Amino acid sequence: MNDHANTCSVSGEAYEAGSFSHAVHEYIESTSESMEGALHNLLSKPEWLFRWFSGLVYELNVHTVRSLDGDTDQPKFGDLESKWLRLIDELINGQRPSEARTLALHLYQLIRTHEVEKRTHISTVPVLSSLAQSAADLGQNDLANSYQLLGLISGLQSSTATLRDLPAWMWLVSRAQVAESIVEDFASKVVSHLSKTEHDFREPELSWVSGHKLRRKVTRAALDFNRSVAMEFRRNVEEEGRGTKEKGDALEFLVTYLFAVESGFEVFGSTLASDSQNDVNIRNRHLDGAIASLTDYFLVECKNWKKAVDAAMVREFTSRLSAFNIQTGVIVSRKGMTGQGRARQGARQAILKEYLLHGTAVLVLDDTAIDEVAAGRSKLSTALLEQFEAVRFDIV
Repeated sequence: MNDHANTCSVSGEAYEAGSFSHAVHEYIESTSESMEGALHNLLSKPEWLFRWFSGLVYELNVHTVRSLDGDTDQPKFGDLESKWLRLIDELINGQRPSEARTLALHLYQLIRTHEVEKRTHISTVPVLSSLAQSAADLGQNDLANSYQLLGLISGLQSSTATLRDLPAWMWLVSRAQVAESIVEDFASKVVSHLSKTEHDFREPELSWVSGHKLRRKVTRAALDFNRSVAMEFRRNVEEEGRGTKEKGDALEFLVTYLFAVESGFEVFGSTLASDSQNDVNIRNRHLDGAIASLTDYFLVECKNWKKAVDAAMVREFTSRLSAFNIQTGVIVSRKGMTGQGRARQGARQAILKEYLLHGTAVLVLDDTAIDEVAAGRSKLSTALLEQFEAVRFDIV
């Protein structure tokens, strides 16, 4: 972070008294008695905060990561967390919800990554409450409800308090006017997951995905992407020794999560047709015009097979799309499809023929495409658009 030709990246480097860098480090290193004074100094010049906000976020991140990793030269995580939350609260009160949400989201991602990678638990209720408030102040009420639902999950996970004692209950029922029965039903699903003998540190996401049928009754906002969670789901797909159903469920969980974390895609779970079941259903309200134009709903079929999907599978899938009057469907097949290349045989030929005759597009995402999205190197919408263009323009 630079100001007045001074650079300060980590604790221990020199920074000029009275500079913004000095104010940031004074706040980070403050005691409980001096924190309010340090916070006042940090916010005393709003133009500095605006200009070097990214530097403030960076500094807080660096010190928090080191604290979580056990660096004894850093303030304890609990002390740092209180400074994050106090600063976020001040920004919210100062009507700066965008900056407040940015800070809160960074803190939430740090905590969740640490939980999953280190197999430990830290309550995320306070930071989720801050995220909810900042989202509400930005007019993003669905997103605010999403954060409170995650806060409800975290509260049930880490507290002996009853459901109605949790802050999320008051928000959802009193402020968001969600029916008590819906919140109770969602909570019962969470408790069911938490009652497992072996605790899974992806519980918030697992509980969310398992409750996606109820989720559309409460909110349609997306989750926030967390690479460590996505990669854990991805490793689950590759785990050896699983049965056919377990393999299919693992891939379905991963795909559901990847759709849920991209804004514009609304997951509402599997449905039963008269003669079949659809794995995942997506409502498409993407802001990108090209993605939004593909279809208003996607049916998604997940195939964690050791072989590529063939023409027969494509024809069966397109018949389901037709039954629901859906224009575009997605097959997630780890081994891709048959007939790739210029020969245009097998599944690829069936897909091209279906689009030519009926305008129905079947998009096939293979292991490589899913890997890119799960690792955070690409977005699901980008992969879908590339596949659609390959079908529409017959691109090999």
